[in-house]
Amino acid sequence: HEPGGVGSHRSVSLSWNGTGSESEERVALDITMEPDGTTFSMAGRYRGHDIEYATTDAEMTVSVNGSAEIPAEIMEEMRLLREDGFFWRSYFGYLAGLPMKLMDPGTHIDPDPLETEFMGKTVDAIRVTYDADVGGDTWYFYFDPDTAEVVGCRFYHDESINDGEYIVFEGRVEAGGLRLPARRSWYVNADDRFLGSDEVSKLLVSG
Repeated sequence: HEPGGVGSHRSVSLSWNGTGSESEERVALDITMEPDGTTFSMAGRYRGHDIEYATTDAEMTVSVNGSAEIPAEIMEEMRLLREDGFFWRSYFGYLAGLPMKLMDPGTHIDPDPLETEFMGKTVDAIRVTYDADVGGDTWYFYFDPDTAEVVGCRFYHDESINDGEYIVFEGRVEAGGLRLPARRSWYVNADDRFLGSDEVSKLLVSG
């Protein structure tokens, strides 16, 4: 949450650490996002590889394990071929920006909340869809009816077959008027299988 619109005019830096289903390290990154929405950088480790990655407008620079010459199979493993190389910018921009990203153009929010259950608690659910050129998934965001804070979300690629995943938010990290979930735990919709978790261990807002 950002009551003052922090992310729209100030630089945001954070440390993002993630583990897999067996508590093994999956990702450990220092990330910086500028308010223009295109200037982004991250450095650290992803799936056992060192990575340095930066974008500005339509430009991208990346090195893996200290080299800019990256084999195709490593490019695929590191998700560097997705979205013409800009996957990580949009991925972390969206995750770190929730629920503020719901204000982005091309987002359609159903006007009437639904009362439902999430993780054994009664919550208000908001259904969100997107213009085709923005995204094809259907999302549900779950809000605590007493505090109006988002406690989790769920997405489907195809809701009719119950695919996709859900994310449980826990705790809070705050800086400069910006509040983010401290921990995100990921599960599979179909069988509630635990996939792993992410933690924001440091947050800095500057500018």
